[in-house]
Amino acid sequence: MDPISISALTITPIYLALLGLMMVPITLRVGGYRVKNNVDIGDGGDETLIRLIRSQANFIETVPLAAILIVVTELMGASDAWLHGLGAALFGGRVLHYLGLSGLGPFLCRPVGMVATLGVYLVAGGWSLSAALACGSAARPPLRRSPGPHARSASAPTRARFRPRAGRRTAA
Repeated sequence: MDPISISALTITPIYLALLGLMMVPITLRVGGYRVKNNVDIGDGGDETLIRLIRSQANFIETVPLAAILIVVTELMGASDAWLHGLGAALFGGRVLHYLGLSGLGPFLCRPVGMVATLGVYLVAGGWSLSAALACGSAARPPLRRSPGPHARSASAPTRARFRPRAGRRTAA
């Protein structure tokens, strides 16, 4: 099996970069609110801060696994259209969910965003599992290991390493 090169990823990095950039204002919004309201640790019982913290935490909880699944689908040969669809669904879903949970948009955005994210889990996870099972059922060439320093050449005669001594009984 050939090693996989990171240069094989051409589409997923676009969406990973967008998600990474999205995390910056989400984090700054939490930090700015903390500074403005003098809340260093925890949530101080402030409902707005609780929403902001949960919005940030939900992003952190859901994006990594979805991103890994999309990377796997790309490495396993998913089409560009599927990859763009998954990336757009994840990014759009996270934007909608953030807007709904943080209070910047209508609450309806929250469940719509979560459904989009769960859809990415289902589609990318199902596609990856299907592709992995299909690859696993195909005949695989034997692993080639590099010979050690004491390896014999193919033409060298081999002899049994442990021969029973004459006169001793061996188990049948």
